[in-house]
Amino acid sequence: MNKKNWLLVLLVPVLLIGSYVLYQKLTSNYEIPVAAPEPSIQEEEKLITDESFDFTYEDKNGKKGKLSDHKGKPIVVNFWASWCPPCREEMPLFEKMKKENPDVDFLFINQADGQRETQELALEFLETNGIDIETYFDKTTDTGYKYGLAALPATVIIDQEGVIQGRIMGQVSEEALKNGIELIKE
Repeated sequence: MNKKNWLLVLLVPVLLIGSYVLYQKLTSNYEIPVAAPEPSIQEEEKLITDESFDFTYEDKNGKKGKLSDHKGKPIVVNFWASWCPPCREEMPLFEKMKKENPDVDFLFINQADGQRETQELALEFLETNGIDIETYFDKTTDTGYKYGLAALPATVIIDQEGVIQGRIMGQVSEEALKNGIELIKE
């Protein structure tokens, strides 16, 4: 072996060991950031009359309404879109529950962003599938921000006082929907 090869054989382990020692030295004083404090046990009531949870919607003719207009009655709000398979699958259940619970206001809020979903597509879906519900439209996607909708469908259960009692993210089961309605009808 020539002199260059011997030098290389000796130099590589020295560099590796030196790198390891330097890494250990630099990271030994590193502190992991402390996690955010735990939320308080008493959570504030989420009221639909608060601007952060109230929203405006339109019917198919452009007439505007507000969620807070329904305060005084139990409310079930379902956020949906016609391109969403779980949304389409749960529509017959919502139609049935609406008929069985005339004392509950059901608001079906279509997320008509004007691109992937439009008012026309939503109405065509309902008509084609024979679903008899009045749907409303959020063309601003304001509700998505206010209610933190990461995905559709989403259902919000609100009592007569306008207090949000719960949210169901994803496709709702009949049992969960019945339990939610019983919770707010008391």
